[in-house]
Amino acid sequence: DEVGGDYYDVLDTDGVVTIGIGDVTGHGLESGILMVMAQTAVRTLKEIREQDPVRFLDTLNRTIYKNVQRMNSDKNLTLAILNYSNGRISISGQHEETLVVRKGGEIERIDTMDLGLPIGLDENIADLISHITVELELGDGIV
Repeated sequence: DEVGGDYYDVLDTDGVVTIGIGDVTGHGLESGILMVMAQTAVRTLKEIREQDPVRFLDTLNRTIYKNVQRMNSDKNLTLAILNYSNGRISISGQHEETLVVRKGGEIERIDTMDLGLPIGLDENIADLISHITVELELGDGIV
């Protein structure tokens, strides 16, 4: 049995719910350690109330990148951060497609490939990070 590198977190700070979803390349102890580093960085950035999605992911990336270099590793991770507050969800970072299921059954697909770069791959990704905001109505859902 090997340690996996799947990451998910749901954090509520001051009424802002943050969902982190990610996956570290490969399996084994190194992947598991990188996942725990990512979780710690996300929780720290939430604790200091970092609200800007570009700064959030850029800071997280620089932290992870330096650790990956120090470990002499080639690991990286896809990571999407979703922030929900007051009927709006902000999505940033690159991971799987996000689905918005509207109350009436309509499904909207949000491709996250253009919202970031894998974390830990390159030191400077700030210019490659973007985010979108989606309005949610009562009865809508996100997958």
